[in-house]
Amino acid sequence: MGHNRVQKERERNMQSKDKIKYKRYAFISYSHKDVKEAKWLHKHLEYYKLPNDIFNEYDETTRYLRPIFRDKEDIGTGVLKSELRKELEVSKYLIIICSPNSAQSLYVSQEAQVFIDLGRIDHIIPYIVDGVPNSKDEKECFPKSLINHIEKFPNDELVGANINEVGRQKAFIRVVSSLLNVEFDTLWKRHKREQKKRVFTLSLLFLFCILFAYWFALPIKLSVKLHDEFHHLPMP
Repeated sequence: MGHNRVQKERERNMQSKDKIKYKRYAFISYSHKDVKEAKWLHKHLEYYKLPNDIFNEYDETTRYLRPIFRDKEDIGTGVLKSELRKELEVSKYLIIICSPNSAQSLYVSQEAQVFIDLGRIDHIIPYIVDGVPNSKDEKECFPKSLINHIEKFPNDELVGANINEVGRQKAFIRVVSSLLNVEFDTLWKRHKREQKKRVFTLSLLFLFCILFAYWFALPIKLSVKLHDEFHHLPMP
């Protein structure tokens, strides 16, 4: 009976979650031993510009994935602060920086549990920087609350974006595709096209700067040469 009650509560939460107006795209949860990875992901997500066709097709309100919340201080007490819980509730997705460090972090586990209790298990995005998910040993990278939930509900098992398997750029685009609910292959191809355009534009700009500098440097050299020749003319 208890299991059925929990299941029904989860279903009610999942049905109502789409009606919520979220203030943030995502909340980044991480162990502060992994702060470097968290900062990198936070910066690149907020500065990622949606391709034109994605922006037009999905009618997003902004071309940028902003705002995204990243906690900058340790909780300390082991109890989730009310402010952080509010930030979790108004964030559409929870991105967990997964590593053996976060697997041992009490507050990462608590933050994941909040999303689980809200019925947003499918809105949790594991971003794996180290370790092995569900290994249940010293290499474990999933927080305990997530492991416990998956053991109870195997169908809720999550597939993470692992930087050690696909590389940092592809893992990053996997996270973006989850945030936008867009197919990864489609977004990756568009991302590569945008990269090629930027490289081509920067190359043309660099070439123009070289030509510009050369064009204005040439008259100066010619003037110096003429002046030097007049300087060495014999006296009348």
